[in-house]
Amino acid sequence: MTSLTFLSKLEKLQASIERQQGIQRKWAVVSSLYKEVLACLNLKQGCQLLKKLHHLAAERIFGLEMRKKYADGQAIAKKLNKELTKITASVKLLIPQLKALRTAQFGDLSDEAANDNDDVDDVSIGRDETEDDENEHTDNLDQ
Repeated sequence: MTSLTFLSKLEKLQASIERQQGIQRKWAVVSSLYKEVLACLNLKQGCQLLKKLHHLAAERIFGLEMRKKYADGQAIAKKLNKELTKITASVKLLIPQLKALRTAQFGDLSDEAANDNDDVDDVSIGRDETEDDENEHTDNLDQ
């Protein structure tokens, strides 16, 4: 199945779902409302992923602490090792999802930021010119 036929099937499925749900019109991708809702959903998804990751990290730390208490050959230690392997695999699955979400957000923002920063003047970072003038004035008084 080529990607073009797959895409057309997805579009037909989308059209049928929209008819069933009574959706009159779609949001335009350039719409500000669409961008706001998308950013909100991305933020929620990111928070959920971080909560899952935090929970798994806490479980893993607890498992590591428990494993220290038992010798390697004991049955409980073997069960803990299996559990730690499962947790580590889950973490390894969550990290790429989180990276993909963050990369998508950064890509969206960088495009907008590149367009917004075209008219920004050069701004010097550091001390003000007034501070420099005051320091020169006090230096002249010291001499």
